[in-house]
Amino acid sequence: MTYSPFSYHDPGTNQLTGYDIEVVTAVASKLGARAEFVEAPFVTKKVEREGKYALSDPYTEDVLVNPQQPRTRTFLHRILDPI
Repeated sequence: MTYSPFSYHDPGTNQLTGYDIEVVTAVASKLGARAEFVEAPFVTKKVEREGKYALSDPYTEDVLVNPQQPRTRTFLHRILDPI
């Protein structure tokens, strides 16, 4: 199962891609290893599942972006403008 933008199938190639895929592939490359991805059902972190699955702690947050707010415009300017 995929969860865009963290992992999804590229519509042009049907290859698995996304933030998680790119980060894990880069880390594996730095370690001289090859990452292998296996799609599995989405599992939420609940006490009854912790013994069955190796679940990570949350590593992202939802953010509401309002381009009309000055702080948001500054943030978007920093990440979207080329260096």
